[in-house]
Amino acid sequence: MTLQNATKQIPAEAHIEDQIKDFKLANQYLREGQFQAAIVFYQYALQQNPASSAIYENLGDALYQSQQYQDAAAAYQSAISRNAQSAYAHAQLGRICFQQQRYSAAIAPYRQAIALHPTCIPYSHDLAQTLLALDRSIEASKVYKRLGAVLRHEGLREDAIAAYQKAVTLQSTAADVHQAIGECYHLQGNFSAAIHHYQQVADCACEPLHLWFYKNWGEAILSEAAEASVA
Repeated sequence: MTLQNATKQIPAEAHIEDQIKDFKLANQYLREGQFQAAIVFYQYALQQNPASSAIYENLGDALYQSQQYQDAAAAYQSAISRNAQSAYAHAQLGRICFQQQRYSAAIAPYRQAIALHPTCIPYSHDLAQTLLALDRSIEASKVYKRLGAVLRHEGLREDAIAAYQKAVTLQSTAADVHQAIGECYHLQGNFSAAIHHYQQVADCACEPLHLWFYKNWGEAILSEAAEASVA
């Protein structure tokens, strides 16, 4: 199965309704796991609408699921050539490289996907796992740290904490990450957890800490004590 089939001409009576019908039918086959049938109908749809990045993406998915990685990569590249902002297509190129154990080649498409969609947790997770496969744990920790910072900025504290926790699992002495976790817990009112991570900052810090850090730490201790007295 090659992508050349997608460019062959179909009967002249084909029109946009046929393309929509073929695309919907292909999507149904894809959902049902009938990947070869999905591939055929995506190709029919492309013959009528070769400019569609969405059809190429879905064709890539069907090919990927059937482990036709070379053709899947070609489909995703075609999607990107029609829509360079498709974070998903870039990420899928990274996943193909990962499946083929071409870990170094997977890094660039994953980074591009993250640049286009920085809050997408799976993209950062996949990049981190790729770096771990290359024994680059410090870089993987930094990926989770950046993801945590982005999620925190978006107000997604629970997701941010989860990302930061992955970062400190890989680099337990990262004082700045412990501080970020502590601040997230502090803002949530989880003073005990905040104090724990503030203590980790003090234990791991290689440089003198700012006064505002001690202010936050002290406030967390006082707030926890106040809660205990009420209880």
